Amino acid sequence: MKTLTSLSIALLTLASCSSNESPEAENTPSSAIHSDTLQIALRAYADSLTAQLIHPRETWMTYAVLDSMTHPKTHVRSYYTPSAIAILNMANASISENLGTPFYNYVYTHPIEFAEQAATWDSSWEENMMRIGKCIAREFDREGSPIESYTSLKRRILLDTAFTSAPLESRQNLMHLLTLISVHLNIPVDLSTLETRTDTCYVPLSHVLTADLNGDKSPEKVSFLKEGQVAGIQIIDGKSGMLTLIGFNRTYRNFLADYSWAEDWRLVLPKRTTDHIVSDGDIVEKPLELENVSIEVRRKSEIGSKGLITFINGQYYWVHQGC
Repeated sequence: MKTLTSLSIALLTLASCSSNESPEAENTPSSAIHSDTLQIALRAYADSLTAQLIHPRETWMTYAVLDSMTHPKTHVRSYYTPSAIAILNMANASISENLGTPFYNYVYTHPIEFAEQAATWDSSWEENMMRIGKCIAREFDREGSPIESYTSLKRRILLDTAFTSAPLESRQNLMHLLTLISVHLNIPVDLSTLETRTDTCYVPLSHVLTADLNGDKSPEKVSFLKEGQVAGIQIIDGKSGMLTLIGFNRTYRNFLADYSWAEDWRLVLPKRTTDHIVSDGDIVEKPLELENVSIEVRRKSEIGSKGLITFINGQYYWVHQGC
């Protein structure tokens, strides 16, 4: 209703100015004048958003830009989508509440096009994907059937005839978004079923990770918790419910005593990697084959400061990969 009201006011304002139009303009249909004027105003607004010269306002133009992501004409979508991303990054709380539907509609209607747009984001890719995933997940929650909505979107993407022939990067972008949405919704992520075989996006430590870590087909729930000045990781076994506590100033196998240095984490696929082991004062890289889905914990502000929590040889193990 807010959008319609604002649009009505804008149209009335333009109409009130018609008495000042030139004689040439009088011979032009009024609706065409108004339409052209609105389009010029909308494009100017969109350009200012893309250039980050202004912040999005709660007006009809903001929602018109968002709706343009599903416009039937490709060139219109291409023109306004960067502005929609700018809205995503600069929106206030009120506008943010309404971002889920337009971004869901865009991904659902034009999944490959969305993936190709994502490939142009460069350094902002991770942040944009995280925000879009959060917006869509919040909309699914609001509808009251998040699992059904997520499954519908996943089926739509995987069954798209263009998906299998799309470039690998495009397929990976779509699967990253799907797994990120599932993380926000706390839906178990079975990475072994993903056709593109990709790891998930990094997500904030506040998000609970849900995945089968020990290969018993029952997903574990993993939480990052703080205890006073220290922090650690809690793993709840999916089958037995048994707790495994890592960190919290406790000694547990080869794990660190404190993980308060961590800033984000993600799930990674079974793969061949390296474990950094200290031997006689030197750091030695030892090849290691991850048998199950694992958790990568990192401090993103320091390159190379990270490690893996993996289940290997019947127990959890810390794979040190930092400097």
